[in-house]
Amino acid sequence: MITLKSFKADEGDCFLVKVKEEEKTYNILIDGGKKDTYLENGLKTELLNIFNSEIEKIDLMILTHIHDDHIGGIKALFEDDEIPNEILEKKIDNIWFNSAKIISDYCKVPEINNIKGREVELNPKSIGTQISKSQGYTLEKAIKDINKKLNIVKALDEYKLGNIRFIVLSPDEKRLSDLHEKWPDINSTEISGSGGDVSRLISDMINKDNYHPTDSDEFNGSSISFIMEYKKNDIEKRILFLGDSFSEINLNSLNTLKSLGKLKYNSDNKLIIDIIKLSHHGSIRNFHEKILDIIDCKKFLISTNFSQNKYSIKRGIARVIGNCDEDIILYFNYNKIYEIFGTEYEKYKPICRYVDEKLEV
Repeated sequence: MITLKSFKADEGDCFLVKVKEEEKTYNILIDGGKKDTYLENGLKTELLNIFNSEIEKIDLMILTHIHDDHIGGIKALFEDDEIPNEILEKKIDNIWFNSAKIISDYCKVPEINNIKGREVELNPKSIGTQISKSQGYTLEKAIKDINKKLNIVKALDEYKLGNIRFIVLSPDEKRLSDLHEKWPDINSTEISGSGGDVSRLISDMINKDNYHPTDSDEFNGSSISFIMEYKKNDIEKRILFLGDSFSEINLNSLNTLKSLGKLKYNSDNKLIIDIIKLSHHGSIRNFHEKILDIIDCKKFLISTNFSQNKYSIKRGIARVIGNCDEDIILYFNYNKIYEIFGTEYEKYKPICRYVDEKLEV
């Protein structure tokens, strides 16, 4: 059985996928939302249950990119005095995180003087820490302190975890290079493009869907996106996690994987995906309908409290509805369905679900 839990992360992301087999349970944590996701919205409790288990652990932790609405909860975990490093070392197997140094090494650029200015700062644990605030403490160092080695994660890479295969779609080499070169000068807004009449009808957006803006945030461009595929006996499931990635990169990677024979699909026999976690909380800037020309999916997950970027998110949702059959389901991790659809609530309510517990894949 495969379950997906979407934690409340404000406008951010935090997901836990459990793959339960007779002999083992795999736990894959994707992002950590904000600090409150960890402290107040259930992530700490969920992690403690895993850490206290004799047989379970976090088999893979994936940090898609360094925006705080994706890694704030992970920072809080590494800062938590109640969880010693010995537990983290024992109970977290592998970590994906394209840190500044990892990207610098991959781009074959000598470590630059301001690399520390690019690292993710942490408050050191007050109990038993051997480093003072004046010396600085970072997420990169915290990961190293629990003896986890980081390697670059990039498009077209594949990883295996038991019967689970991960196929990475983003970032590609250009976006890694772009981020490395521009990092010192980036003034990221994290969420952009919120302008527009949010009261505009979804049906009107569908009928006049000729708006194709693109995200230009280099951090989002470096976001890890991937297909998580599970195959065992007659069971075959796929989840597409898009982080905050760019649609262009995902499309290019899917088509490259097809040409390499690593994915099989065509216009008459589309790639079946059980759930898509929409990129950038559903924003139209990160979703292009071309992906639906090659993917057959009926379930879409939108992680947002709908407090920012409202117009772009609403337009993204309209694009999904307008380019899919009527039997799709939109899953929301906040009960904001009425706020999103307004006067059209009754019309679109049948395809919407508010999910506050685990979703079976």
